[in-house]
Amino acid sequence: MYLYHTTFKNEIVAEFLPPKNLTSKKVIILCDGLPSMPDKNKLVKFLAKKNYWVFHMRYRGTWESSGEFLVNSPVQDVLDIIDELSKGFSEVWGGQEFKVDPESVFVMGASFGGTTALMSSLDSRIKKVVAICPLVDWKDESGEESNDYLKNILRQGYPGSYRFSKENWDKLVKTDFFNPIDYADKFDSSKILSIHAKDDKIVMYEGVKNFMDKLGCIFLTRKKGGHLSSSIIMKYFIFRKIKKFLDNLKNMIQSMRLPEEIFEKIKSGQKTIETRLLDEKRKVLSVGDIIEFAKRPTLHEKMQVKILDLTTYKTFEEVYDNCDLKDLGYDEKMTKEEYLEKVHHHYDKEEIKDYEILAIKMEIILK
Repeated sequence: MYLYHTTFKNEIVAEFLPPKNLTSKKVIILCDGLPSMPDKNKLVKFLAKKNYWVFHMRYRGTWESSGEFLVNSPVQDVLDIIDELSKGFSEVWGGQEFKVDPESVFVMGASFGGTTALMSSLDSRIKKVVAICPLVDWKDESGEESNDYLKNILRQGYPGSYRFSKENWDKLVKTDFFNPIDYADKFDSSKILSIHAKDDKIVMYEGVKNFMDKLGCIFLTRKKGGHLSSSIIMKYFIFRKIKKFLDNLKNMIQSMRLPEEIFEKIKSGQKTIETRLLDEKRKVLSVGDIIEFAKRPTLHEKMQVKILDLTTYKTFEEVYDNCDLKDLGYDEKMTKEEYLEKVHHHYDKEEIKDYEILAIKMEIILK
């Protein structure tokens, strides 16, 4: 299957595929990093099969698109595509005509593309965005690549692929022209899902985490992965989370097993916080989701709880320091050493080192 090519506003070149079901009115616009080879064939096909119209654009002044890069915000390129969709557009090779009147537009991107996605969420036409390792403050050069280094890479390594003036580059890195942190009080957290790896050396994790925590949006952390690319969207557990976020699905039910003692404490109301290692399965949990607990060893007896809150801690020591022991189902006089001994009865010490800890506050809805 080949991707279609089209041009919007006579300047913006985009590859695209229609959805599996042509009646779908859900649109995804993919935005590139900087620099980035414009090759997202696998991702475009993956998302089209999930029943989205998918458009992979080239910013004005980059690659095949005409114009000058950074004269206007890259968000304007996104909005210009949206304006053209309902007017109709044609595939350049065969001339086939397409038209879509989108009911939902989503923007996704990594790195610079994540910043584009994030900034585009400020427009009411964008329903939701997925921002992967986005740069949130151009003035923060704590990563391995300074702004000057990046500019030189674009000039020397991609001559002709990124066409911009010194004036417009300075506008990018020195003003609020395209700088999310300067718009922190204007973002709608319900529209944003962000993903970042702790070992990212290009866009440092802590600064982005602090920004996303301030916004209060969904922030998915990967322990490893470096400077993530948009291909992470195709990972099963990640896309499951993204799809739920985009489609605003009803609360999902997650199944878990419990030893008899803990099961009975939750059932009787003596325990209202359950802790789990923050592995891939737990990363898809959201407030409002339902957990169905099954009692070991037979798994015949079950109950359902609703998630009221989710809090992440770096260690079980932090859990002890910040949570009420009574809520965790323990005696309030229990020492930290006694608590950790209980923890290590359930989890291997080496296993714990690889994960953060998720504290799940819950209420019983079905016994």
